[in-house]
Amino acid sequence: LPDLNIKGITIYGLFLISALLSLGNASSFGASLKYFFRHPFFYSFVYFVAIGSILILHGRTRLNLFYDLLCASSFLISVISISTSLIRLFTGGIWGITEIPFIANNHKILAVTLAINLPFLIAMATHREKHTRLIYYITIALSAAAIILSFSKTAWLAMVVISGLFSLKVFKRLDILKPLVIMVIILLLALAGYYLFEMFAAVKEVTRAESSRYFLIWLALKIFLKHPILGSGIGSFVIELKEYTEVLSSAGFAGLAELDAHWLVFKLLAETGVAGFI
Repeated sequence: LPDLNIKGITIYGLFLISALLSLGNASSFGASLKYFFRHPFFYSFVYFVAIGSILILHGRTRLNLFYDLLCASSFLISVISISTSLIRLFTGGIWGITEIPFIANNHKILAVTLAINLPFLIAMATHREKHTRLIYYITIALSAAAIILSFSKTAWLAMVVISGLFSLKVFKRLDILKPLVIMVIILLLALAGYYLFEMFAAVKEVTRAESSRYFLIWLALKIFLKHPILGSGIGSFVIELKEYTEVLSSAGFAGLAELDAHWLVFKLLAETGVAGFI
């Protein structure tokens, strides 16, 4: 494989070594070891081997098929997500987490998935036949709507930053981009007013949600200070958090005891220390 990214593999390999060394500090060695093998290696296998083999070995025909399947997947996820979001809006439980049976216990997971797929859809849309291109544009618009309706700030940022930069890179002519931009702007303006109204109407709940994030960051730093070099063991954040159950309860955040870190930076610091973070 002459085009293999040796630099990327080397850096990722160093991270895996630091993650492996962090197991020495893990309070639950078995759970951390399982996490180590499941996440880095499983997802590396799925994305690098499975998708990589399709891209490398099967040429343009299979590549088009792969992106068509990705488009179909995003279309289906968008329809499910939009339907769920509208039900959530009409029932008045806008700030609650909506479970989608057999798919996800948090509807926002779908929005993040769509944000990841968007750059691929934008890249392929201009290279497809006329009728297929229209399907891609419809899927891109539905994906944008689903992301906005999810009220996930992470998904919003991912969509705007990643897709925005990618669009400027891919589209040399602005006339190709105009219909999509106009559609997204209209959706943003229409939903921004409603979102602001709801935000101020439920300001206590919004403030509490933001405070819980900062509280998790504070706890992540406390865990980090216990083992600043190699961390407390990969995948151990949730386990270490149980030591602070009383602190969480007294602060009114008892439900956070079962949550993972909400920011990858602090998760890496707590679990893999300075070595893994670098």
